[in-house]
Formats: sequence, structure tokens, C-alpha cells
Amino acid sequence: MKKLALPKPYVIFLGDTQNPLDAKTALGLVDWCIDDCVAQISMPGCKIDLNLPELTPSEAAAAGAKSIVIGIAPTGGQIKPEWRELLKEALSSGLHLISGLHIDLEDDETLREAGKAGNSKLINLRRAPERKQVASGKNRTGKGGNNLILKVPIGTQVFEEDNKTMIYDFKNEKEEFIVANGGKGGLGNTRFKSSTNRAPRKFTKGITGEEYVVWLQLKTIADIGIIGLPNAGKSSLLAAITSATPKIANYKFTTLNPNLGVAVYDDKEITLADIPGIIEGAHTGIGLGIKFLKHIERCKTLIHLIDITEENIENLYKQVRNELGKYSKKLLKKDELVVFNKIDLIDKNKLNEKKNKFLKKIKKKVITISTFDKTSIKTIKSKLIKY
Repeated sequence: MKKLALPKPYVIFLGDTQNPLDAKTALGLVDWCIDDCVAQISMPGCKIDLNLPELTPSEAAAAGAKSIVIGIAPTGGQIKPEWRELLKEALSSGLHLISGLHIDLEDDETLREAGKAGNSKLINLRRAPERKQVASGKNRTGKGGNNLILKVPIGTQVFEEDNKTMIYDFKNEKEEFIVANGGKGGLGNTRFKSSTNRAPRKFTKGITGEEYVVWLQLKTIADIGIIGLPNAGKSSLLAAITSATPKIANYKFTTLNPNLGVAVYDDKEITLADIPGIIEGAHTGIGLGIKFLKHIERCKTLIHLIDITEENIENLYKQVRNELGKYSKKLLKKDELVVFNKIDLIDKNKLNEKKNKFLKKIKKKVITISTFDKTSIKTIKSKLIKY
């Protein structure tokens, strides 16, 4: 029979016992397990001395004791009311309580709550530990591990412990991927019974389940990604052409998380994602950096939004493109629609001058809009549906 493993070393509780016959458990521990006994705790009136250091529960715990053993058995096998405060203190100090009395320690609310507070166990030696049924006469196999299913959104990527090596990418609905195989129960001897061997002694052991550390990263899936410098009006554009309600304000990094919206035009739908502004050094993590550049990797098309009121818009355009290229060359190959925003804040002649200067240096299609102009919004919607 397998021995019951008890947390040791012990401190022995003697209470206020005067009769040595009531202290047989305590005396037996000292006789047979003296090396496992570090101290004793007695109360006023106790006449039993085990020749062990007399300590308080907290002192015993500090001395290395793991459990307090009730080493006495008073008439009736019950815990006296005057013992509870000291036993409660022991449990609160982190000592496990071991008892061979007739009562179930779990039935004592005071001790039960003290055990929870101290993260201590209540160990009843008169109650046999729960065991799995064996040799029942029924054909059995070992129990397999239970499935643990974690539901994740489309766009979730699974990475190994280094958070760099991708092992799976969820791109479609109802996809499944097994990260780790669970345990598998072994086979009992009846599985190997045959006509010539009616009582086989063969069996197979179960298999322990696999254990891994993985990282989950979400990459937003959208048809079109809106990029640009901070405060270019990306969130205002998203709000104007979709039903999304991103935070909008006249300062940098108003957008702290990707925002998604759906635009509808001629009964067609497109999904747009607005990410925080891209500044110089974003590919290395400066600003809100690479934390959000990954969200535009899945987009088919990029809207490059530029604040037309800024100076040297050609250089600002190149700055953003440079950061995209340093993060991933694939981003530079995506379709791009350059949009000059805030045309309501500049006169028409100045607008045309800036636009012509830009087109001489940057060979890209450009449209001009104001997010406050319904005609502009209708125009850009019609353009986007074609991408």
C-alpha cells in the first residue's frame, strides 16, 4: 500500500493536556520520527513535555515547520473551543493542520476559512484519500485528457515561444489548429486477451499531454488600410465614409488602436482599417511603431492620406513610404491611392500649386478631399469600390 505523504517537518500541538494517555500520538511521533519534529506548542495547564523547543505558530513556521499535528486525543475526539484560536493562527501562518481526531476538519468553519486565508491544507488522517477505482471487473482504459478549445478571431497568428516563428495563421472561418496533443489513457490487460492467453499480464501506460508556450497575435483583416502621418485626418476619413466612430481630436496619436469600418456604395461593401500615425523610425518601434504596422499587411490596398496644409508634402510622403519599406518590402508593392485631405483649409490656387509640384516628383494618382464635403466623400467611395 502506498504511504500517505504528509508535509513535514512537524510542530506538535499539545493543547492543555495533562494526561499522558491522551498524548499517545505526540509521544509516538517523538519516539519514531524525532528528526521530523522541530517544535511543540502547548497551552496553559499542559503537563506534557516532549523536550522540544516551545514555539508560537509563526515561530515554528519560520523555523521550517510545514505542518502542525494535533498530537493529543481528548475524550470524545473533538477539538476544544479554546484550541481554535491557536490552530487558526497556525493555519494563517501557512502551516498545514494534520488531525487523527474523529471530527472532519472541513466541517469546522473557523478552521476551514483560516486554511483558505493561509493557503493551508486540512488533512484528516481518519478519512481515506480519494482514489480512482481499480480492478472493478469491467473492461477499462485509462482516461484521456479533456479537450481545451480556445476560440480566436480571423486574423489570429500563433507563434512559438520566441514570439518570432509563426506556426499557424487563421485566415478563414471554422479553421482548427491543434497546438498541443492532450494525454492519452493506457490500455488494461483485457485489451491483450486472446484465445490462448486468457489472463494476460501485458498493459500499456498512458501518455502525458504535450505542453508548449505560444503567443497569439491578431492582425486585422481589412480590404483597405488608411496610412499617413499623425493628425492627417485618417480617423475623420474613416468616420466620414463608414459608420465607425473612432476618437477624433486635433493632436497627434489620437488613435491608439486600429479602427475598423465598413463602407457601402452601390450595394457593395469594403472594410477599411485606420491605424495610428506612422512617424520616422516607426519600423523600429518609435511612436506606436511596429505594434500596428502589422495590421496593414493583410490589406489589399492602401490609402495614403496627406494633410495638404503641411509644407514639403513630397518629403512627408517619402518618409511614410520609407518606414513601410523598412518594415516590409511587401507593403510597397500594394496598390496605393494618394489622397490630399483638408482642402477646405487652403485656397484653390495654393492647392493646385502643391498638387502639381507633388505630381512632378511623385508619379502617383492623387485625389483631393475634405472630410466635411459630401461630394468628396462620395467620390472617394466610388474610387475605393474599384480596388
